Amino acid sequence: MEHLGTKQIETERLILRPFVMEDAEAMYRNWASDPEVTKYLSWPAYRSVDTAYEILGIWTKQYSDNTFYQWAIELKELGQPIGSISVVNQDDRVDMAEIGFCIGKPWWGRGIMTEAMKAVMRKMELTAATGAITKEFVDEFIDKILVTPENDHTLRLDIKIFTGEATQRYFEKLALRTGHTFKKMIEAYEQGMQ
Repeated sequence: MEHLGTKQIETERLILRPFVMEDAEAMYRNWASDPEVTKYLSWPAYRSVDTAYEILGIWTKQYSDNTFYQWAIELKELGQPIGSISVVNQDDRVDMAEIGFCIGKPWWGRGIMTEAMKAVMRKMELTAATGAITKEFVDEFIDKILVTPENDHTLRLDIKIFTGEATQRYFEKLALRTGHTFKKMIEAYEQGMQ
């Protein structure tokens, strides 16, 4: 995979962009300090805005690394970040990436994560050197990406994207284990929020 790093991506409602230090207050206020948002994440809720500044200091330095992918999810109508989406693990040997994300509770159930996820997957498709991850792949498998939710009302999700024969084998094994798809999880979550 040819890596291009965290480049801005725009959708109908969102701007996915690199974080800047000025995002610390919004990050803390909009999602990072909420224990419900971080309940199933690998990090606890921030106790002070200082933690947001510390994390953003680390991330902004990493943006010079083209293998680093960490986007702020900015809602256009609000003009500030409401969450984040990132590649949390990747293996170039098999063109695999795991995508993790979180979003502030006030924006749950509005299809924002689905929109952000599709945009990031399309971005990753464009950076795949082999061309094996195509628009058709994303369109076909967005409804078949399988997850293991610990709670149908959480927004934690890791996705493994493989290319070639490994893709179908992975989906088949995961389907037997979980029975949940990304689309079903999002639909269940959105119904629960109504």
